[in-house]
Amino acid sequence: MASKVDELPTELIVHVFAELNCADLLRCREVCRLFDAVCKESAVLQYKVELAKAGLEDHPTPRPLSAAERTQLLRKHQAAWSSLDISYEEVVPMLVGQTWELYGGVLAQGPDQSSLRFRQLPSALRGIEDKEWTIEDLGFEIRDFAMDPAQELLVAIQMPDSPTSVFHVHLRNIYTAAPHTAAPNPAVLTHQPDGMQVSYSIQISGDHLGVFVMSANEISNEVVIWNWKTGVCKLRYVGRTLDSFAFLSERHVLLGLAKRPLNQAELQALRTAEEPQLLVADFLAGTGELVKMDEADFLCAFHYPSMVAQAVPLGITIRSDPAPGWTPHPDSPVPFFTAREDRLLVITFTVYSVLEGHMQSLLFVRTSTLLSYVDALKGETKRRFSWDEWGPNQTRMMRAPRHHSSVWVCYVFGMRFVTARKRRGKPKYIEVYDFSRFARHRRAAPEPGQGEEEEEDIFGLEDHWMSDETEMPEGIFDDKVATSLPYHMRTMIPPRGDGEKDFQCVMLSEDTIIIMCNDDSHHRNIRLLTF
Repeated sequence: MASKVDELPTELIVHVFAELNCADLLRCREVCRLFDAVCKESAVLQYKVELAKAGLEDHPTPRPLSAAERTQLLRKHQAAWSSLDISYEEVVPMLVGQTWELYGGVLAQGPDQSSLRFRQLPSALRGIEDKEWTIEDLGFEIRDFAMDPAQELLVAIQMPDSPTSVFHVHLRNIYTAAPHTAAPNPAVLTHQPDGMQVSYSIQISGDHLGVFVMSANEISNEVVIWNWKTGVCKLRYVGRTLDSFAFLSERHVLLGLAKRPLNQAELQALRTAEEPQLLVADFLAGTGELVKMDEADFLCAFHYPSMVAQAVPLGITIRSDPAPGWTPHPDSPVPFFTAREDRLLVITFTVYSVLEGHMQSLLFVRTSTLLSYVDALKGETKRRFSWDEWGPNQTRMMRAPRHHSSVWVCYVFGMRFVTARKRRGKPKYIEVYDFSRFARHRRAAPEPGQGEEEEEDIFGLEDHWMSDETEMPEGIFDDKVATSLPYHMRTMIPPRGDGEKDFQCVMLSEDTIIIMCNDDSHHRNIRLLTF
C-alpha cells in the first residue's frame, strides 16, 4: 500500500521543497494545509521565498549563518531600501583625474595618468567592510579602464600613440597590478580599429570582455568582444548606426542602433527618420572577423516606434548593471546578492524635433523580456519585432529628467534606477525606481490617514506604485506611445553638509546611493549613502 504524503517526515518534505523554485513552492502551499504549514514554519523555505520576492540570491559565506539569521538580515536590507533609511553616510573627496569606474561595489578613480585608487563601499547589513587600496603606477598612461572585483580583474586601455594606431588592452590583477593569472601570456589584447578612435566603453561579463570604440567621424563605430581568458576575438561589428552595447546574457549581446545624419545634406534630405532598434547577436557563434553592420548576423531586432517627419535621432545608449551571471567573490562575506536571472535595461534615446527640441527619452525593459523572445525563435534568425509586438505592455517609456547624465552613467543596478530632479523653490531631490516584480509588496507601509497608492509629504516627496499607462509627448513618434511596465518610485532629499550646494548627479550600487556635489570652495566631493 502506497504511503500517504502526510506520513512523510517533515524534514524530508522541507528537503524536497527546498529544491523547488519560488513559484512552484508557493503553488505547493495551496495544495493542502500540511504543505502550507510546512512552508510557513520552515526557516529554510521562508528564506527561499523572501529571496525570490527581493530579487536576490543566496551566497555561501565563510561565516556560517542560519536561514533565520539570513532572513532577518534580508528583511532589514529590503526595509532600508523601501524606506530609503540610510544606515551609513560619508563624504570623500573626488579626485582631479579624468578616469573613474563604479562596479561590483567598488568605486575607483584615477588621480593621475597612470595610477588608480579604489574604495570598496561598505555595508553593515551585508557584512562588507570599508577598504581602500591604490595602484601607484601601471607603467603606462591610462586612456580608460573597467574592473570586476569578483574576478580580481582590472582592464585598462593604454593611451594610443595616435587616433589611428593599435590600442592595447591590459589584463591585470585589481589588487597587485600584476598580469592576471587567468589571462593569456602576455596579458595584453591588441586591436587595430577600423576608424579613428576617440573614446571607449568597456564591459566585462564573466569570461568575456567587450569594448565599444567611438570613431571620430562616427562612420566606423565598433563593438569588439573577446574571451579575455583565451585572447580569442569572438565578435567584431563596425558601422555608423552602432551607438552602444550591453551584455544581455552569457552568450548574447544587445546592440543599440541609431542612424543619425552626419552632415547638412543628409539632414536636409531627411523626411522620416529611421527609428532606433535594439539588435540581439549571439557572440559565442561569431568568428571574430570584421563585419559591416549592414551585413552582420543577428538573431532578432526590437524596433522603437516609427518617428515623425523631421525628427532627428542623435544617439542611443544602453545601460545595465551588473553583468549577466555576475556573482560576488567566493570569499565575500555577503549572505545574498542580486539574482542573476533578470536585470533592468535602461535605454536613453536622444532626439531633436521641431516640436520638442532636444529631448531624451528613457526606456525601461527587463532582460528576461527580451530573452523570452530570443528563446521563442527556435532557430529562426534576423527576426524583426515591431514596437507593437513587444513594447507597449512590457516596457515603460518616459521623458528623461533634465539632469539625466551622459557621463555619470552608473544609475542602474539590478532592478533599480536612480535619478535627480529639481522643482522650483524646492531642494533638489533623488528618485529611486524599482521595477522588480514584487516591488509593490516591499513598499514601506503608509502612515495613518495616507492613501495606499500614493504618499506625499510637505516637501512634495512621493512614494507610489505606478501600473497605469503613461504616454510620451507628441513631436517625436508618429503615433501615440503608451507603455505600462509597473514600478515603485520613492523620493528623498539627500543630506547636505555646511556650504554644500545642490548635488550634480547621482549613481547607484547594490548597497549605496552615490551623489556628486560641490561646496562653496569649489571642491568636488562624493557623498556615500548606504542602506
